[in-house]
Amino acid sequence: MSPASSSQPKGQLSPPATNGQLAAARWPVVLLMLLALGLRVGHSLDMSASPLFSQPHMDGLYHLDWARAVAAGEPFPVSLTDGTPAPFFRAPLYPWLLGLVLRLAGDDLLIPRLLQAVLGAFTTGLTWWVGRQAFNQRVGLLAATLAATNWVLIAFDGELLIPTLLVPLLLLAMGLTLGLRRVGPKQQPSPWRALAAGLAWGLAACARPNALLFLPCLLIWLLVTHRRRAWAPALALTLGVMLPILPLTAINAARGDSVLISSQAGVNLWIGNHPESDGSTAWVPGTRGDWWGGYADAISQAEEDAGHTLRPSEVSRHYAARAWQAMRSDPTHALTHMLWKLRLFWTDWELGNNLELRFFVDRFTRVTRFLPLSFSILAPLGLLGLILAGRRELFPLWGFVPVYCLSVVAFFVCARFRVPVLPPLMILAAHGALTLIDYARRQANVRLVASLAFLLAGIVGASQVPFSADSSRANGLWMLGISEARAGHTQVAEGLFAESIDAWPDSALARRSHGITLLALGRAAEAESELGLALRLDPTDTESLDALTGIHISNGRWNRAEELARRSIALLPDLPRAHYNLGRCAVESGETAAGLAEFRSALAADPEHFNAAFAIARVLEGEGAGGAALEAWGRALELGLDSAPESRLLEVADEYLHGLLEAGQAGAAQELLRRLEPRLGDTPAYSRWRAVRNP
Repeated sequence: MSPASSSQPKGQLSPPATNGQLAAARWPVVLLMLLALGLRVGHSLDMSASPLFSQPHMDGLYHLDWARAVAAGEPFPVSLTDGTPAPFFRAPLYPWLLGLVLRLAGDDLLIPRLLQAVLGAFTTGLTWWVGRQAFNQRVGLLAATLAATNWVLIAFDGELLIPTLLVPLLLLAMGLTLGLRRVGPKQQPSPWRALAAGLAWGLAACARPNALLFLPCLLIWLLVTHRRRAWAPALALTLGVMLPILPLTAINAARGDSVLISSQAGVNLWIGNHPESDGSTAWVPGTRGDWWGGYADAISQAEEDAGHTLRPSEVSRHYAARAWQAMRSDPTHALTHMLWKLRLFWTDWELGNNLELRFFVDRFTRVTRFLPLSFSILAPLGLLGLILAGRRELFPLWGFVPVYCLSVVAFFVCARFRVPVLPPLMILAAHGALTLIDYARRQANVRLVASLAFLLAGIVGASQVPFSADSSRANGLWMLGISEARAGHTQVAEGLFAESIDAWPDSALARRSHGITLLALGRAAEAESELGLALRLDPTDTESLDALTGIHISNGRWNRAEELARRSIALLPDLPRAHYNLGRCAVESGETAAGLAEFRSALAADPEHFNAAFAIARVLEGEGAGGAALEAWGRALELGLDSAPESRLLEVADEYLHGLLEAGQAGAAQELLRRLEPRLGDTPAYSRWRAVRNP
């Protein structure tokens, strides 16, 4: 043990601090917590200029949808087939907390981010607390300074993502667990403290379940450290872990499945280990790129393979089995891929699958981008501290780093999954830095040179980013473009997509989005060219196929449109838009029966597909199907009331009204008019239509 890490002999406790000493020790921490709070509030205010601030996407949007359901008292998630409450796909603690905030404070998304800034300040205080427990006041203060000013922690405290809650829970759990080693030679560790530590670990698992993987290691640590005296605290620790988890298990059971916390583990294992995986991109092969589309397609694929419907736990087991089979069938590739993911974990780059963190920080913030200490310095300094502090009694701190790292590498690597190791690394890095200073003061040259050589090698290794930074900038511009397009700023979105393509010409996503935007701007020829390039870059992109199919239909190129629609269905058999397009091609060629079957397939795949319902009604009307046509017009009206364009809704209403009057259902006709009023009100088109059609 180095003098920098402790001032007492190994195995002995520090003398109890007086109240004055405690107060003097805490004041610097309070100031650091205030600094952390100010930096995080400033960051969130800066980021409010980003369109993603009010319109998060992917996981942030999923959490927000869940939170809004919680605030409204509605179940979430729900089954995609019948809308009944479904077992948790993801751990619910963070969305529940976010939902409580929205329930109390309204839908202003700045409020939860300000509260998360407070959580970030507590993370700073907890980092000091754990560092002080493990080493001393100097280590705790240096580590807390790093936590207060680390740009990655600050950035994630401004996102609607799990790390902002998970990190302080893990630090609380580590600190309480470290307390279990502070006993005399004949004193049993406190079961009550073990119970509290278990509760903290259990709550962390309710935010992200892979925190549970550290529990067996802690139980072994207790048994090795305290031997026969360990049984009571080990049982208390286990009980504490299970207390917050069992209610979630009960909810899942009441919703019809045996799921401990969440059912996403198997899918994530497949995402990170399928033969095409790059180790970072959260994508199931053969699924759509949006969150809900990908989720639905992943379930459909599993059920198609099984030949019957599956419960969420069965979907998870299906993908876990596929992942293990892939690894067993090519163990050399599996090992190489695991080593690649391990390299990604320790590389100085924040891999984004929700947002490109560096891009958005550089583009929108004034202070955060200039904060010190990159990961290429923190990681090797932290690993040096881990080696120097690798004593058995400190295992709850240093042991967490490799165990949690492996729990991420087993699945897939991204910045938000790496965040939980940052505060422990900061504590270990502070210990390592102070130890180096101590070596220099004592002229322990051999140890100093060896440590500096290790540090230099680690810095060089972590700095070698194995991919182009241009792709990160291109992805960031693409994300901005998507947000602008959703906000209706089509021209701005087009410029961002073009800029993204300039940064990375081989981005299929950017070219597809650019093509769709050009199409919306009426530049069909340019759109067709861009979408063709997108398809050459990614022949499996069903969204590009769909957009190109629409262009061919608009230009009367029915044979080409049919070919592309069939390609889409071959890739995704339940893709509603592809079946709808194929139905249009069939009707155009005179094969109305085939067209009707495709329209019905589209509506079966997406019961909210208004265009498919409209097409079914139109075909049945043309065939003189009478009652069946009237029923179809009624269904089209039901779907169109919320979302159909005004002109198309009036067309449906006209046909439906005509059918009702011919069938002698004047009362139903009057009800139809009453239902149209809230949607169309006093619009000129509706007023003219009523003047002609009022029964």
